[in-house]
Amino acid sequence: MIGDYIYIVKVLAHKIKIGTNELTLHNLTNYRKFIMATYGYIFDSATDSTLQMMTEIGCCRIFRDSSDNGGFRPQRRILVQKLQAGDIIVVPRLSHIVEGCVNLSALLQLCHLKNMRLISVDEHIDTEDRLYRKESENNLLKAIREFPFEKRKPRSAPAPKIDKEERLRRNERVINMYLSGFSTEDIQRVAGVGKSTLYRILRQNDIPRQRIGKQEIISE
Repeated sequence: MIGDYIYIVKVLAHKIKIGTNELTLHNLTNYRKFIMATYGYIFDSATDSTLQMMTEIGCCRIFRDSSDNGGFRPQRRILVQKLQAGDIIVVPRLSHIVEGCVNLSALLQLCHLKNMRLISVDEHIDTEDRLYRKESENNLLKAIREFPFEKRKPRSAPAPKIDKEERLRRNERVINMYLSGFSTEDIQRVAGVGKSTLYRILRQNDIPRQRIGKQEIISE
């Protein structure tokens, strides 16, 4: 968990720096052209004020899931599959879209790779630090502390060439991203694994390659 914690801080600091540079007059026009869409993600229990705030931010579409379904989030999977470079993700709280620091680390790294922006309205977090000037980094650290501690599951045989803890972290990230609907290309890029390694990790953990709910469901 400490490794993910440090990585999250580094990614946020880098994103804030990128955001500041992109707001210069020299490349503001190109930056606006780069942004594709603004998506919101909420639970069915979201209040009217939360919906209004997301609308004011400019969400062109809001995906909804039930908080009673545990880790099964079909609309989150559709959202992840739709994300393109330059998109913006808006959530009430980070805990609504990810479960724990491992998933948060993977999401932030994907945002960094695709130059996407993540906004948490209630927690005043903006990875480009434009909505909440000089607040996002401290607020992200506070949000991380609220995530439950994630225990690592031991594996029966250690890999000879990779540190055990790093391998467990990598495998967990691959599995979480795959079950959340990330494409295999994004998983390979974020986790730094080849396709054969990716499918071997899934096979070893009894995860079918044919994902449940792969077809698209339109959110109302």
